[in-house]
Amino acid sequence: ETERDFKVRIVERLGRIAGEDTTQSTNQSNSNSNIGAGTSNNTSANNNVESDDEPEDEDEMERLDTEFVKLVQRIVDKCLKDNQHVLLFQPDCNGLTILHCCSFLGLRSTLATLLNNMPSPEYVNRIDHSGWTALHYASMRDTNTQVVSLLLHHGADADLECHGKLNAHDLSIRYQ
Repeated sequence: ETERDFKVRIVERLGRIAGEDTTQSTNQSNSNSNIGAGTSNNTSANNNVESDDEPEDEDEMERLDTEFVKLVQRIVDKCLKDNQHVLLFQPDCNGLTILHCCSFLGLRSTLATLLNNMPSPEYVNRIDHSGWTALHYASMRDTNTQVVSLLLHHGADADLECHGKLNAHDLSIRYQ
């Protein structure tokens, strides 16, 4: 699964939680940048880029990433406004929560919103089916130092080990 596919899965899941149709947002992104599962090989009318090609323009990639972050934040804000914050912390079929996903992707602002609205402090250390916490996911990427700090500030346990007997520090060394 590519990072783009992962992002679309998050947006679609958040959309279901918030009762929003995110199909248009993800389809637009698909036509521009191959975001999402089940992409087709149709040619986009706007830019004549096949949907299975990544955008070549770095500015276009940045624009799509910015749109993604705004969409995720808007849906999270809507869930919180509608007092459905508990739904944001329910795991998917892999045990992943939105907290895991935002930590991996480095969505610091959205992560801060989630951490400040956790139904219970133990959610920060929730383990997925691979035995990983949000801190494990954040530690995999060298660009996530602020995310790691934010998680630690909210009680993430740096000593928890995943199935491979690696803690967050071990993972940060392995993936750097």
